[in-house]
Amino acid sequence: MERKNHVIDGAFALALFGVFALCAVMLVLLGARVYSKVASGMSKMDAPMILSYVTEKLRSCGGSGNVSLGEDGELLLWEESSGENYATWIYQADGCLMEALMPKGREPITGGGTEIAPVQDFSAEWAEHGMLEITVKDADGSVLSRYFTFQTE
Repeated sequence: MERKNHVIDGAFALALFGVFALCAVMLVLLGARVYSKVASGMSKMDAPMILSYVTEKLRSCGGSGNVSLGEDGELLLWEESSGENYATWIYQADGCLMEALMPKGREPITGGGTEIAPVQDFSAEWAEHGMLEITVKDADGSVLSRYFTFQTE
C-alpha cells in the first residue's frame, strides 16, 4: 500500500525548520548582547578598583619613608635601583590617572607616563597618625576615599 504525500507534510517540515532557524538566530543575538555587556564592564575602572591599584603600589614601596607628596596632591613612591634613586609618580592629568617612573629631581612631562584609568580627580594627603588619605573621583563622578597606614616592623 502506497502512502500519498500531502501538502500538510511539507508545510509542517518547513514550519519546524523555521522555528529552529528563528530560535538559533535569537540565541546568537542574545549571546552577542551578553558578551558586549560583559566586555564593556571589564574595561571600566571605578573608584574602588583605582584605590585598590594605588593601595597595592603603596604596599610594594617599602614603607612611609619611601613616600612623599607633590605640590598638587601627586603621590611619589621612591625606590633605588643600581645606585640611582627613582620616583614612581601617580597623578591626575587630562582626565586620567597617570603613572610615570622618573629619576630623582625630575617631574613627569605633560602627556608622559602611562594611563591607568579615567578619573575626574585624584589627590593624596597626609592625615593624622601618619595615615595617608587617598581620594578618587572616577569618570562616573563617584567619590571614594581610603586611608592607608604603613606597617611598622
